[in-house]
Amino acid sequence: MRDAAYGVTDAHYETVGAALLWTLEKGLGTSWTQDAAAAWTAAYGFIAGVMQGTPEPAAAKVA
Repeated sequence: MRDAAYGVTDAHYETVGAALLWTLEKGLGTSWTQDAAAAWTAAYGFIAGVMQGTPEPAAAKVA
């Protein structure tokens, strides 16, 4: 609820998720695997979904 008061929209969660996944991919290099990408995508999607107060987790796109 506080995020909405700050003007955060659903689109912001997607942007942050994409930036997080891109950063992890670049930082981890060859350690960034499909399994790691899937796990981080699911984790961020769950957290963003909870923050948005939606029953379905938000989707994050893997870079």
